[in-house]
Amino acid sequence: MLISRVAQEWLDQGREEGLERGLQQGKRQLLLDLITYRFGSLDPALRAALDACNREQLSAVSHIVLDASSATVAQIRTVLETVGKEKRTMLISPAAQEWLEQGREEGVERGLEQGKRQLLVDLITYRFGAPDTALRAALDACNREQLSAVSHIVLDASSAAEMLRNIRRMALADV
Repeated sequence: MLISRVAQEWLDQGREEGLERGLQQGKRQLLLDLITYRFGSLDPALRAALDACNREQLSAVSHIVLDASSATVAQIRTVLETVGKEKRTMLISPAAQEWLEQGREEGVERGLEQGKRQLLVDLITYRFGAPDTALRAALDACNREQLSAVSHIVLDASSAAEMLRNIRRMALADV
């Protein structure tokens, strides 16, 4: 019983770390899609700088992308070049490492979608104010691929109501 409790603790820790990692990866993936949609492909150095961002920095960069009528890739690069990458290492047993990794993988999967959704809510709030219940429900109904398409809708829409209409149209087209 003690081993299973310890294993569960490692799994839980791994899930929490994986969720955090997944949230960050989800935001990063959506932001890469937004930047590519707005500016075209990214060079490897800019992509590497984006990979080094934490969640708060990713949100700040997303605001620059939204205001991109005056922003340039060079401005985004300047923001990203100031970001330092932090790594954490620790020594743990092989069994604990395995449980931790399993939990991380599960957390990453959950976090990818949640991260995209959170960044979209942040972008919508930044652009149009807090999303209403209907818009939140429409976002919650989107799968991971649809969330990437919603990022384009955020850039192109002139109002939250237009966003909601376009998300609903997209959902009907996917059925």
